[in-house]
Amino acid sequence: MSPAFRKLIVVLLLAFYARAGLWRAWTAVRASSSGRDYATYHYAVQEALSGGDPYDTRALSRRARAEGTRRAVHPYFYPPPFLLGMVWAGPLDLATGYRVFFWLNQGVLLAVLLALRRWFRPSVLLLAFLLATFTPIPDNAKMGQANLPVLLLLVGGLALRGGLARGEAADEEQQHRQ
Repeated sequence: MSPAFRKLIVVLLLAFYARAGLWRAWTAVRASSSGRDYATYHYAVQEALSGGDPYDTRALSRRARAEGTRRAVHPYFYPPPFLLGMVWAGPLDLATGYRVFFWLNQGVLLAVLLALRRWFRPSVLLLAFLLATFTPIPDNAKMGQANLPVLLLLVGGLALRGGLARGEAADEEQQHRQ
C-alpha cells in the first residue's frame, strides 16, 4: 500500500470517528441534563469540597435533587486521589462539568493513543482503525466515564516500563560484550 493511500485511509477513518463517534457522543452530552455517569464524580467532588463524605450516596443524591438534575446518583467507588483530579469541577454546575469532562476525555484519548504508539509501535493506520471502529470509545465519552484517565495511567506506565526494560537489556548486552 502506498504511503499516500495509507494517509488517505487514516484521514477517512479519523473523519468517520469524528462524525460517527465523536459527534454523536457530543450531541448526546449537550442534550443531557442528568450528566449520566459523570454525575457521580461531580457530586462526590461537591460533597468533599463542602466537608462531606464523597462515599455517602444519599448525600450525593440529595445534592442532585436539590439542583433538580436527577433523583439519584450512583455510588462513588473511586479512591480518594481521583477526587484531586476532579477538583476543577468544583465551581461548575453539572451540565458544564459534564461537557468539560467530555473534551478532557478526548484529550486523554489522544494521550492514550500516543502512549500506545510509544509502547508497542503499532501503525497509525491500526490506531485510526481502532479509534473509528471500537464502539466503547464514544460510549465512554457519552457516559462521562473515567475509564480513559485510568487507561492512560496504565498504558503510560507500561510504555515507560517498556522503554526502561529495553534500556536495561541494552545495558546488559553492552556489559556482556566487555
